[in-house]
Amino acid sequence: MVERAETNIWGKSGCKLPDGRLCLACCQALEIGLLNKPAGQLCPHAHAGEGCDLHPSLPNRPQTVEAKRRDLSCGPFFCSPECIRETVLGHLPDSLVSDSQINGIILKLIAASLELGQVTTEEAQGAIQRLLS
Repeated sequence: MVERAETNIWGKSGCKLPDGRLCLACCQALEIGLLNKPAGQLCPHAHAGEGCDLHPSLPNRPQTVEAKRRDLSCGPFFCSPECIRETVLGHLPDSLVSDSQINGIILKLIAASLELGQVTTEEAQGAIQRLLS
């Protein structure tokens, strides 16, 4: 199991954006195989400001087969370098996983947040500065 970092790429806890809304960057940027969602396409379960309607943290989430698939696929995801190493690149031996690969995925998440209008340019620059520090 991933040991969660205290903060995400935005310097907040969990999946929160700088303004407190829930982030959808991974719902846009990453492939979610068990849900047949390709990379670069917003997941149909993602809702602006509310997050994913299948996310395990939502109290009234439907108990559907698709919700269970989501738990197995992107449910454990968290946008920290540690989690990306384990969940996105976990199928690779550690010797093949580099910091530049992890940073590349984080930059895709930052770009997706900008594309979705979830963050400002200044907030994205702050996330990049945290990444590089």
